[in-house]
Amino acid sequence: MYVMRLPQLGMGMTDADVVRWLAAEGDPIVQDSPLLLIETAKAGMELVAPVAGVLRRILAPNGSTVDVGHPLALIGDPSEPLPADLENLAHGA
Repeated sequence: MYVMRLPQLGMGMTDADVVRWLAAEGDPIVQDSPLLLIETAKAGMELVAPVAGVLRRILAPNGSTVDVGHPLALIGDPSEPLPADLENLAHGA
């Protein structure tokens, strides 16, 4: 299971707002395809899928503000069990 985290996209970037997910939980994901729209203090941009698989769980919903490094989503094979610490992941632990 791959944990997609908010990358630091600029030197002064500390957080971003999740504007809109372009895929829903359960959707197949192609690597490098647009996955969600975010807005930082300086710009709005698309984040692309870092890996291929299925969007298993969205951990940062539309409208949330997340810090750099915060988990955004889980991408993996549908047969893989979700992590037991899913609640901790959703809160950035």
